[in-house]
Amino acid sequence: MKKFALGGAVALAMLTAAGAGIAQTATTTTTTRTTTLSPDQRTVVQEYVVREKRPSVVVDNYEVRTGTALPPSVQFYTVPQMDNYRYTIVNNRQVIVDPTTRQVIEVLN
Repeated sequence: MKKFALGGAVALAMLTAAGAGIAQTATTTTTTRTTTLSPDQRTVVQEYVVREKRPSVVVDNYEVRTGTALPPSVQFYTVPQMDNYRYTIVNNRQVIVDPTTRQVIEVLN
């Protein structure tokens, strides 16, 4: 009887370990670098963008949204008090951009 119980315990432990391995291989994680501006920061940046009067760049077949990369033809401008980011206006939308990846971090309007 002891051999049967021990064998069952070993089999159960093996099945549990195999199940854990399957669960680990089926898990995927997606990481997106984003920033959320505080309401005060948004106001400062939007007022700055309006004062600067930069032209909007038209990019055909491009949906302006967080996480998308902008094409090389789009020029970026400095953002006050935000050294790591830039802004631009694409298809009449003000966006904050990571200049190293050209990725839209936040859409302001």
